Amino acid sequence: VQEAAEGAGVKFGWVKGHSGHEWNDQADELANRGRMMAPERKSGGGSTHRRKARRTRAGVVETARYPWVVSDEKLAGVGSAVAGRIKKATVGRDHEGRRIVEAVYVRRSRYGRRNATGPSLQFMSRTDRAALAGGTYAEVDMKSAHPTVLWWAARRYGGEGLGLRRLGQLAQSSESLVAEVAKEFETRLRVTNIERGNVKRIMLAAINGGNIERMAREALGGWVGGGALDQLKREVEKVRARVMEWRPDIAEDVRSRNPGEPEWRLRVKATYYLMTEGEDAVLRVIEDVARESGLLGDAPTGDGLLVRQGEGGAEETVEQVISRMQEAVRSQTGIPMQVM
Repeated sequence: VQEAAEGAGVKFGWVKGHSGHEWNDQADELANRGRMMAPERKSGGGSTHRRKARRTRAGVVETARYPWVVSDEKLAGVGSAVAGRIKKATVGRDHEGRRIVEAVYVRRSRYGRRNATGPSLQFMSRTDRAALAGGTYAEVDMKSAHPTVLWWAARRYGGEGLGLRRLGQLAQSSESLVAEVAKEFETRLRVTNIERGNVKRIMLAAINGGNIERMAREALGGWVGGGALDQLKREVEKVRARVMEWRPDIAEDVRSRNPGEPEWRLRVKATYYLMTEGEDAVLRVIEDVARESGLLGDAPTGDGLLVRQGEGGAEETVEQVISRMQEAVRSQTGIPMQVM
């Protein structure tokens, strides 16, 4: 890090966790993704990491190349390190003189999501993505992607009797649940101005296996036992406890990749795979509809797709395309995903 920071005028400082800081939130999201996917480390010598890296590369089940475009003028809006990586990955120029940058996406499990390697718009900060893609790309998003897939999957595999009211509320009307939780915390803990963004982030952490009681105490000032957030936590735990039974194929995959890990961690990873499997199925339908509509889907982002106008143009409006995407997603996957 110090070597990369030389000559860049970087200052290091402390930032409170889960406080709404953009860069810290991005680092937290990436760290959580890595924690979900990483095998348990074994004690031993320095060669362990290299062996794991070889196994990871050998375990790739799908590779796809996604070229995206950016003008030289827009590179001035990002840091020199990001711009340098983009220049190195440039494979040509399009008819408008823009750089064609190739990002390679890999899928390391047939249940996981496709993640980009090298410079891509998927893992860039919101600021850099806006600087590079603004005016060229429009972002098609899945709303509440993980909660929606988890709620749908639980009902599909026989979890109707688990009483998943809060999970369904998060999937279908996240804003109402955020408002309800914030009001509960403000009333019960006698605090004011609960940050809604912190509430939503904690809810998503509950879906992904985070310690939300600790997060709530740090960001919201305490914990409300028996409240809406506590109910959501308990519902997700009920689902997580049954995922290995519902999907023995995912259970087998997770166990083979993570020998020796405790059962609770295996359940968290299996639940993550259940969600990313559904999320990727939705994303592929979105890509197909975009292509049929004359749009170029250059950059899957995990829970969405960055699209731009193809050379031939498109006859449909963006609203019409998104409506078709949502209809196609529901008819082809059964997942009640909201596309926007």
